[in-house]
Amino acid sequence: MTGKIEARKLTKRYHVERTGRTVLALDNVDLDIREGEFLCIVGPSGCGKSTFLQMVAGLESVTDGELKIDARAVQGPGADRGVVFQSYALFPWRSVVGNIEFGLEIKGLAARERREIALRCAHSVGLKGFEDAYPNELSGGMKQRVGIARALANDPPILLMDEPFAALDAQTREMLQEEILSIWRKSNRTVLFVTHSVQEAVYLGSRIAVMSARPGRIMTIIDVDLPYPRDVTSAEFGNLMKPVYAVLKDEVLKAAREAALEPMAKASA
Repeated sequence: MTGKIEARKLTKRYHVERTGRTVLALDNVDLDIREGEFLCIVGPSGCGKSTFLQMVAGLESVTDGELKIDARAVQGPGADRGVVFQSYALFPWRSVVGNIEFGLEIKGLAARERREIALRCAHSVGLKGFEDAYPNELSGGMKQRVGIARALANDPPILLMDEPFAALDAQTREMLQEEILSIWRKSNRTVLFVTHSVQEAVYLGSRIAVMSARPGRIMTIIDVDLPYPRDVTSAEFGNLMKPVYAVLKDEVLKAAREAALEPMAKASA
């Protein structure tokens, strides 16, 4: 199973038609995501961390620079990447199994094989007994389990997760963190996990990439050398959170200063 991701001087610009302005979202991002690692990205709101994940997923184009997976340029979505979104993105007219089967249908697998795979994935994330339920019958945590199972159904070497637990209650979040760690450690997949929670990043990640305020750049990468399972109450855990918070604090203050100065700059222009 492969899954090495390489970004070199990766840049993303958006043209905003309403204002006629060009927004620089990512600026010269250099990042290597190693095969089989669990890399978490944290950064201030609006820094471009989700944009980077969507570019890796092939859902956003590259403006400048290079983005490669296993030495091949990313040119769109592919079966080698499973994506889990914060918003669940389930089809309300499909059952749990029907949602999980969707990508397998696109691949043209026979109905019996699709169902076998979908059932196996549903059971692996704790959905046994809910195979025929519909999204409106599920809690938020169960919907996210469906999203994870759907991403796993194609057996992708890379799993991309964009703040998947942000909208969940604390207990459900902790349960799903354990589920995804178990899946990762058994499968040796490469996981790219975007989160706004420093504690979650330290709890899950083998490394943490800290991004700057917009335009997003990689400020630092921190190795998390704590063994699994991790104790969030330990001194070692707290000590690893400190440098991440320190970088984020500086970036948040910088963004606030720039936001305060922007109206004055426009007025003098």
